[in-house]
Amino acid sequence: MPVYLYDFALFQKLIYILLFFNCFTRALKSSAYTMSNFKYSVYVICTAVLATTFQVCSGQFAPTFFQSSYQFNNGFCYPGQNVATITANNNGLSSVTYSADPGSGYFVTVNSITGQIQLSTLTSSFLQFTFRATNQYGSNTVPVTIYCSNTGTGTGVNIVTGTAINSGSFGGPTFLQPSYTFTVTSCSTGFYNNNANVGTVYANGAQYYTLSGGNNLFSISPTGLITLNGIATPGYYTLTVTAYGTSGIPSTTTVSVYLSCSGNTYPNYPYYPTYPTYPTYPTYPTYPTASPVFQQSSYTFNSAPLGSGQCINQGAVIGTIYASNAYSYAVTGGPTGLFSVSNTGQISLNTAATGGYYSITVTAYGLSGGSASVPVTINILCNVIRRAPVFGK
Repeated sequence: MPVYLYDFALFQKLIYILLFFNCFTRALKSSAYTMSNFKYSVYVICTAVLATTFQVCSGQFAPTFFQSSYQFNNGFCYPGQNVATITANNNGLSSVTYSADPGSGYFVTVNSITGQIQLSTLTSSFLQFTFRATNQYGSNTVPVTIYCSNTGTGTGVNIVTGTAINSGSFGGPTFLQPSYTFTVTSCSTGFYNNNANVGTVYANGAQYYTLSGGNNLFSISPTGLITLNGIATPGYYTLTVTAYGTSGIPSTTTVSVYLSCSGNTYPNYPYYPTYPTYPTYPTYPTYPTASPVFQQSSYTFNSAPLGSGQCINQGAVIGTIYASNAYSYAVTGGPTGLFSVSNTGQISLNTAATGGYYSITVTAYGLSGGSASVPVTINILCNVIRRAPVFGK
């Protein structure tokens, strides 16, 4: 493998060896220089030369990465998209070349100078490949994972740019605690029940949280507040909370919850609004549903005369008939135009009539649809002034 003196780290070591060798040759010319000094000097020079040779041959000057692996979460992936840029520590040397190992990264292209990763094709929403950094003394690799929430077509706009390191902007949110433990006195739903607020978790850089575990009895708000949203039994529950930030890389923590059920709030139901009362409508009388039944098999009425030489006039009341269960009455036989009957059974004269006997039929109707008829005889009496005959003179 060729050695280039412009590589500073190696050049520095060689300078030290040459300076030491110069001092060694000067010491040989000194009368005070003994054989034991000579042996020690030879030992030091050989050790330095061998150490430098070992570092070069063993690849200790090869590039090193800042992380043992890299993960990038993209909300939307498409061919031509610039996903991220990964760089390596080149140990002070002058140049490094980046690439994706053949067979593992056929769906990406890597800029050999900058280390920028670009998607060339999409085979799935979960992509893995090996990223390699190489200089003249060797190479190192690191695994890279790309998650895509959605795939499609686009214009190649950068989603992530820069060097991905653990403490940088491309890491996930950082929880304030490695784990959380909460004790809750309520085992009933958190609706209108402050005792059922379990506790709050917090992660720096988090935009929202998700929760899993706990038999689906718990929920978490975007601010990290965990609430009991069901009726649970006393005991211990283990939850997993995931925080998501701007980089899309998730961070998780474990939450242990103990429910003692000593402070339940009952009843624990929401209060519903009261609606306006509507006016009550009058109740109407109920009518019998049986068929009408007349109290008599026939009726006879005699009208009284009005005065000397006159009969009864229009509108005069003849008489009243009655049938139980009757809803209405009607004149259905005889001189129907001369007489009429009301819903109460009252018979009246429609027009002025001459004296004599009249026969009509009155029918009663019930609500059930049944009916009954009865004959009615009416005798209209008139006053007649009788005068003695007058003989001629």
